[in-house]
Amino acid sequence: MAAPSEFRMDLLPSDPLLHVLSFLSFRDLIHCSFVSRRLNELSKHNPLWKLLCSKHWLLSDADRLQSGLSWYCLFKQYYRDLGRYLQYYPVLRRSWDQLKSFLQQRCPRMIASLKGDHAPFSSPPVVHCDHAPFSSPPVVHCDHASFLSPPVVHCDHASFLSPPVVHCDHASFSSSPVVHCDHASFLSPPVVHCDHAPFSSPPVVHCDHAPFLSPPVVHCDHASFLSPPVVHCDHAPFFISSCCSL
Repeated sequence: MAAPSEFRMDLLPSDPLLHVLSFLSFRDLIHCSFVSRRLNELSKHNPLWKLLCSKHWLLSDADRLQSGLSWYCLFKQYYRDLGRYLQYYPVLRRSWDQLKSFLQQRCPRMIASLKGDHAPFSSPPVVHCDHAPFSSPPVVHCDHASFLSPPVVHCDHASFLSPPVVHCDHASFSSSPVVHCDHASFLSPPVVHCDHAPFSSPPVVHCDHAPFLSPPVVHCDHASFLSPPVVHCDHAPFFISSCCSL
């Protein structure tokens, strides 16, 4: 009678092992990684940690792509920073997302002061790039900003090839952004986004003697200012056409 063959985990295919591992908690999964080299490799399988990241940290594919990390490393990073709140984080995160969605629709100024990445300070950014030699332009993000005066961007005589971009969508400052690009050498015009902005005066763009072939682009959809945007393009080589949906 033949002796029974010895059971070895290394001989098992990966798929059933991964299926079993998918039922484990992240702590048990880490414990399994110390059992053998094979389980160590399988326990770091990305889909396993994708499920755990979604369950505990409510992370999506977009979050992982933005971080540039694997799901396993992303879980470790969140656990290192927020592990003490693991039991409460999903509930708090869902509640905050619901509150944020409500405030963005009903109270944009309040959400601007509460959300950390939206500036609550009263004075706006001022960017001076006059005669700047760098090839790429400044990009100013002021979406949902709560400061009372608008950003001011100076790019006169700047030599970068592409124009400045100013984002002020849903900003709560009362006056509009001002962009100075007189005598600038970039071939394409500046772009100013002011959709849904509540300020009463329109954005002002100075492009006198600028060499770019197309006119500045100002997005003012649903903006509340009473007068239209002001674009100074004296001696510019393009024909100006404007379109603002109010």
